[in-house]
Amino acid sequence: MDYLVLADVHANLPALEAVLDRESDRDAVLFLGDAVGTGPHPDEVLTTLSRLSGGFVSGNHDRSVLDTRPERPPPNSRDFERWTSAQLSPENRRFLAGLADERRVATAAGPVRLHHGDFAVEREGLDWDRRGWPDTDPEVYRELADRYDEDVVLFGHSHVQFETTAGGTRFVNPGSVGQHRLGEVLACYAVVEDGDVDLGAVDYDVERTIADLEALPLADEYVEARKLVYTEGRLPDDPPMRDFEPLRERGYR
Repeated sequence: MDYLVLADVHANLPALEAVLDRESDRDAVLFLGDAVGTGPHPDEVLTTLSRLSGGFVSGNHDRSVLDTRPERPPPNSRDFERWTSAQLSPENRRFLAGLADERRVATAAGPVRLHHGDFAVEREGLDWDRRGWPDTDPEVYRELADRYDEDVVLFGHSHVQFETTAGGTRFVNPGSVGQHRLGEVLACYAVVEDGDVDLGAVDYDVERTIADLEALPLADEYVEARKLVYTEGRLPDDPPMRDFEPLRERGYR
């Protein structure tokens, strides 16, 4: 049995559809969270995902759109979250609310752990921003390896496609389906088959995503900033998350 591993769709339906079309013969999907948030197709993405078989967990953006209190987060982002929340059908809201933060899934090659990637790491002195990067302190991965019994941990959240091993545990990030950060506008994913992992990516109809984003009832300057994800494959500069250039230079996507 083989599995299509997806993370961080961020309400980008054309990107999700392109991956599902490319990998249509896979047996099941393992979804690692952030179906929605900062993209123009939240309800459509949830409808598509809810019809797939497999294992699913929630991400930080999924949880945020279910909590739209006025004090959270900054105004333009809050407006986007409120708009997103208002688009969700009752069925899709229930689907989103029913996702666990993490879960164990039995596969033919053994159990795997699904987690969005915003792990809590308790050990003092570790440089940890709650996102797993290729250049994260290896001690972080060793601590996580001690925590989980599974030999494979699948996670997203950082939107960088890579794998690493620590303490006998294999950590795999499939990259982001729908929100790009390293300069390439590609829908990234992974396939797990008989314990082997293949990292993949596919082009998609990005112009459709941009057109639908431009049609949203949000501040023009905010929409223009968010378009950089789809036109240049990068986040808006404010606020900066980290310096992505070292990862770009090493060929990550």
